[in-house]
Amino acid sequence: PLFYVDYFVLNEIEANQLTGVTESATEQIQGIAQLFPDAHIVLTLGEEGSLYLYKGVLLKQEAYQVTVADTTAAGDTFTGYFISAVINKQTMQEAMNLASKASAIAVSRLGAAPSIPSMEEVLAFQGK
Repeated sequence: PLFYVDYFVLNEIEANQLTGVTESATEQIQGIAQLFPDAHIVLTLGEEGSLYLYKGVLLKQEAYQVTVADTTAAGDTFTGYFISAVINKQTMQEAMNLASKASAIAVSRLGAAPSIPSMEEVLAFQGK
């Protein structure tokens, strides 16, 4: 039962499958919020960044621009760093920014597990 989920972290394809909404990312995330009004929702948008919505508060995180080598671990890296930041009581904007930095580093490298950066690398990242 998905109504027990506190945090949804999904991409546009998954959001479409869950809601049937194919319009803009904002409409997709709002569609999920209508289905699960008590959940925190993060919608990843690839090179367009990500959106966060909870109880009417919508945040946007821009993606960091890097040369993409392999997107295999992008979503898992984003999710891991986002949840780590939430567990460590960072603000949602801080969590989204940290996750965006980590996934930018990951997509700039080849492979899945080998592309995932250390926390030190993420904190030192000064991307655009």
